[in-house]
Amino acid sequence: MQFNETTTKTGLTQDCDFYAGTTTDNYPLVDKARRATQWVKTIGTWIWQAVADWSFDDSNYTTLPRADHDVIDGTEDYALPTNIFKIDSAHIKDIDGNYIKLISFDEAQITAESYEEFKETKGVPKYYDMVGNSIILKPAPDITLVTETNGLRIYISRETDDFASDDTTKEPGFNPMFHQIVSIGMALDYAVKVMNQDKVTTFKRMLYGDITVKKDDGGLKKDLQEFYALRHNRGFKTKIRPKRRSSI
Repeated sequence: MQFNETTTKTGLTQDCDFYAGTTTDNYPLVDKARRATQWVKTIGTWIWQAVADWSFDDSNYTTLPRADHDVIDGTEDYALPTNIFKIDSAHIKDIDGNYIKLISFDEAQITAESYEEFKETKGVPKYYDMVGNSIILKPAPDITLVTETNGLRIYISRETDDFASDDTTKEPGFNPMFHQIVSIGMALDYAVKVMNQDKVTTFKRMLYGDITVKKDDGGLKKDLQEFYALRHNRGFKTKIRPKRRSSI
């Protein structure tokens, strides 16, 4: 769902206006863009929390959130859940329980051998690369030398491609089936601002569920998390890519 689709009226801002009863006069585009950006970040956290492969801790926003993943002997490729966050740093836990910060690298830095042959003998990872929606460890872990359980730790920045008030075609970076969560969240924020408690209650029920109607109702948040928990695979695209450094 595009941010502001003025022709077919099917954008996030139009959907928000439909639910909240607002216009660009009482809910300006600059405010909608700011709230949409925040909701995309929140939804990104929900997605990470839902993926069983990663143990995600957002640390109540006091530090960079981190995610831990078990390492698999001889496996260098580990899929990431979503493209909303970027990787700030990656670490491997050695067999003594000490975390070692990995060095980011890019295929273009490898000059003497192929990408596949670079550090092809498993051991203690020293480098990491971002390819598609995966983090690649070089060399692949040797579980006689590194800790297997939660042996890979990454720190994640919440930097996103923020919405601007003049955006039109930009869309949230997760499955379009759930883009409406953003517009409902934007409507909720407006209802809170104007202290419309009836609409606050309605929008919260849409997002988080209403057990008085259905026992296991978890709202759109639950639907999103169940989808990503079941469908987490290499089909999710990402734009994260480390900066290039000098040749290795």
